Amino acid sequence: MLRKIPNSISVHNLDKLYLELDNCEHQIDLSLPSEIKSWDFGITTLLIQFFSTWVRSKAAGKIILGIKEDNSDLESMVSLDVNFPAIIMSWDKGIIDGDSANIKSKVRLINEAIIKSMLSLENLPLFNKSFIPQKGFKSLLTCFDHLPAEKGLLGCFYSNKEFILSENTLADTLEETLTYILSFNSQSAKVIKPIKRDLIEIIYELMKNTHDWGRTDISNKALNPNVRGTYIKFIKKNKNLFIENYGDHLGFQSYFNGLQPSKNNELYFIEISVFDSGVGFVEKYSGKPSNTFTSSQQVDIIKECLIKNNTSDQTLAKYNKGLGLDRIMQILDKKGLFFIRTSNVFVARNMKDNHYMATKKKEEIELFDFKTYSSKDYTYHSKSVGSSITIVYPLPID
Repeated sequence: MLRKIPNSISVHNLDKLYLELDNCEHQIDLSLPSEIKSWDFGITTLLIQFFSTWVRSKAAGKIILGIKEDNSDLESMVSLDVNFPAIIMSWDKGIIDGDSANIKSKVRLINEAIIKSMLSLENLPLFNKSFIPQKGFKSLLTCFDHLPAEKGLLGCFYSNKEFILSENTLADTLEETLTYILSFNSQSAKVIKPIKRDLIEIIYELMKNTHDWGRTDISNKALNPNVRGTYIKFIKKNKNLFIENYGDHLGFQSYFNGLQPSKNNELYFIEISVFDSGVGFVEKYSGKPSNTFTSSQQVDIIKECLIKNNTSDQTLAKYNKGLGLDRIMQILDKKGLFFIRTSNVFVARNMKDNHYMATKKKEEIELFDFKTYSSKDYTYHSKSVGSSITIVYPLPID
């Protein structure tokens, strides 16, 4: 069976892909998109999460790249943000073109160039003009745990195979990347400096979470293949377009309506999305399969993970589990929003309307269903592997 991922895929369309995967009794070959036209927050990493779910399923077939006969678009397709992790994760499944020809040898050279760029950070695609340029102010940084450490673990996050101990290290290594992403206009250094600090803290805490939680199964056995990463993107649109795009989403519509636009009626945001293909918050925290829990019970487990220093796994106690997610809510308090997809649930919170409150009780933490924005009833979605966490951070206007 062939499933073509449309260029116009949106967050709302993802459920259809998961349902097809759930109900298919045959092998599914995935034809990857040539571009992603949707500007939904989180669409890139939510798609990577779907690809990871497909790879782990019994239905996983081959990856198809519908390239031109002269291969002139191969490099741009392989280096597309959503495609690169999918190709690496699916390598053993097979990579073919539209005529079913094996194109691994051609793809391998491009993969190696992308990995080299990420490892060095000095030659990321967005800086190296000889490489296919990535449109817009954005950057994708991925770690692959099943590859040799020298290729799979990025130096901005790891030193001697160990996760970096200091946010200052991350601040130094990502300085050029964040400067580029924040160069959308001539904001003063006084304004940009605290924003950079917030972004570094968010990236550090969430990537540390993937290191602690996203590499092994519930028996602490290493997952193979496995991907973890960060996607950073600057987004600027007319305020009316945000309201229109999220017109049927009560929580988000209220959020965008309440923001003061620029003189051109525009809103500016940084999206930080962090993803992994582990077993997800529910299974890692509980040590049990997610299908043993209702959607409400799964959300309660996520709430437990949001409580500062909370953990049920003593092997993770030294990492102050929960500190990262609690800290994220503090950073976003009264200004941003976030959403999480993991296991069978998809939840969100508008921190501008629902302010942070320090608590040790999960009953005092509010999370809202992404689809209905109810804080009491939660949609039971098809299962997704790992987690995708998207942070929407508003930037100051002109």
